[in-house]
Amino acid sequence: MGFCGGKFAYRKGNRNISLDFTLGMVTEDFSLIINESHVEGGGRLTAVLTPKTELTITDCFLMTDESLSDETAVFLNGYQTWTDSGEMRLDFSIPKLNALAMPLIGMYGDYSFYKSRRGMLQSWTYTYILKAKGGSITLYGSLSEKSGFTVFEYSSKEKSLRVIKDCKGLTLQAGVSYVMFDLFTISAEECVAFDSYFAASGVPKPKVSPCTGWTSWYNYYTGVTQKDVLENLAAFSSRKLPIDFFQ
Repeated sequence: MGFCGGKFAYRKGNRNISLDFTLGMVTEDFSLIINESHVEGGGRLTAVLTPKTELTITDCFLMTDESLSDETAVFLNGYQTWTDSGEMRLDFSIPKLNALAMPLIGMYGDYSFYKSRRGMLQSWTYTYILKAKGGSITLYGSLSEKSGFTVFEYSSKEKSLRVIKDCKGLTLQAGVSYVMFDLFTISAEECVAFDSYFAASGVPKPKVSPCTGWTSWYNYYTGVTQKDVLENLAAFSSRKLPIDFFQ
């Protein structure tokens, strides 16, 4: 569990330059300082770029040292509420949005700015790896998305995981520091891993109890009828399923 390199590419004037990540990089164009520390039972990595001249980022990613297999289950966090989230195998294919629906809802997803490729799976902001059913997980998560989205990208061919910063095309001015990555990693039982991740992110634990319920929207959308409502009420009643809300 950890990071083992990466790539930083940028454009300076008419020149395109590509470099490998190292723990401390100082060039005539920028300084890139990478710090690793221990927080909340896990590890934290930050990468801060300070340009010495105006430059435009063209690519930026970190590689992890994860060794995956066809049997590995990974959690994919969808970009928004209409995107599936769940544990998937590496040979899973994320469904593409129907071309007819693109003009209507394409703007609400990642379809226009993240180009999904065959054999690749993406997870937004955080992800985890489950190597044995019922065992611990290895969680990777961004601690801040203020400087751009963080994409965790799996390759079914290379059996690898890399972390991408959505900053392609970003122009930086001399002397203005940019936080490229602020990442948290931990291997632990699922509840412990997420409690540690939220604590490292500064997210307090909920102060109210979870609630359960049923809503018509994601089952029937605008086509719900009185008959549908009554049938579902009868189903809950006959099975004596306790819920807090029926919407």
